[in-house]
Amino acid sequence: MESELLEIINNLLSDFNYEYGEYTGELKYPYIVGEYNETGYTFENGISDGEIILTCFQRGSELDLINIKEQIKNIFADYRANTKSGTVYISYRNKLFIRSGEAELKKMEIYLDTKILKGGN
Repeated sequence: MESELLEIINNLLSDFNYEYGEYTGELKYPYIVGEYNETGYTFENGISDGEIILTCFQRGSELDLINIKEQIKNIFADYRANTKSGTVYISYRNKLFIRSGEAELKKMEIYLDTKILKGGN
């Protein structure tokens, strides 16, 4: 199920310079690196809770990052999909600006909540 979740994220963010884990492509700003953390699992009902953290990097204006956040917020306003293994729910939680230590490099984290329901389709 986790691999299906990551594939969904990858497909939905295909219009952005996005990679999971580490950005290995040609460095072109803005770019986004994603990670997934499982935050809870309930054996009885097979529900996994988690979060996706999208770290966005930009040289220039923070407004560019805010525009990216708005686009991602719209994509994940209340996203749900049936997969071969169950149902995936993804929703926007919040964003956080992080100072990079470099005057021109802007950094922002976007948090998405996830819920994976095994066999729930």
